Amino acid sequence: MLTKIIALLFLIAFFGVAVLAQADEAIEPTTASSVAEANLPWGAQRILPTKVPAEFNALFDKLLAEGEGKIASGSREVLAWEGNYKNRSKAETIKTELETNFRKEGWAFETAASEGDVELFSLSKADSSSNRAVLGFFAANEEVFVCALMEVRKADASPAQTDSRPSTSSAAGGSIVGKWFRTTGGSTRDWTGKTTLKGGEDFTFEFFADGTVQYTRKKEILNIMQCRINSEENARGRYTLSVNSLTIYLGAMRSVGTNSCNAKENFNKTLGNSTMTVQIEIKQMDDITRPDKPYTMCFDGNEVCYEKQR
Repeated sequence: MLTKIIALLFLIAFFGVAVLAQADEAIEPTTASSVAEANLPWGAQRILPTKVPAEFNALFDKLLAEGEGKIASGSREVLAWEGNYKNRSKAETIKTELETNFRKEGWAFETAASEGDVELFSLSKADSSSNRAVLGFFAANEEVFVCALMEVRKADASPAQTDSRPSTSSAAGGSIVGKWFRTTGGSTRDWTGKTTLKGGEDFTFEFFADGTVQYTRKKEILNIMQCRINSEENARGRYTLSVNSLTIYLGAMRSVGTNSCNAKENFNKTLGNSTMTVQIEIKQMDDITRPDKPYTMCFDGNEVCYEKQR
């Protein structure tokens, strides 16, 4: 089976270029992996889940099939770096940095199979609350380097409970499972259409059916001096939902920031664990300007609202 998977990896290595050649909305810049919670080499881009080619998910499904029903899929992520990789040493540099960063976060890295510019690998970690595992692969052609990751767990594993309330995936008005986002701020453009000023934040919660949650906060500023000041925070954890009371338990949060005009303001730090409990209401938006009627989830009586991504 591994021989067939490696053959498929060769084909996938050439799909990355087509993905990155699409419109900008297919990708987003990132500094940290949401699955492995590790820093990424400079220039990393995350392919949005809805834009990931079917071939990648087909490969993940084949890897799951290797487990003969004993493992199930968690969150997935496809990362890419554009460049000139005719010289294989450049791809090796990115791969080596990724392996180093995985190990810094406590992951045991092991190569499962490799051939040419593709490599299948696994990550494993035993922390204080559970055993975690990730399956992944590196693939490269002359124009793009790809790292794809999929978290796996035992198929019959129950979500770890952190209090006496049952973990569930629904609330009055709709299901909580899925990705929810909130955006603040905006931008200013000149007469040519070029963005001259920008200041905004994106907040995202992604709730999974197994009781886990991924939180991301991104801040991007382009000031009057054309300095780009970016920061990103990522944390994973678990959630419990009882009727409409939602409790989110986040583990250590990775916080990374860059300033294109002042390197002294760059930072890379780890923040502590956090817990929050809110009352939520999930309902469909009834607004003439939004005929698609998206679902919204509001915390504590409309104090903060998130929209569900389709």
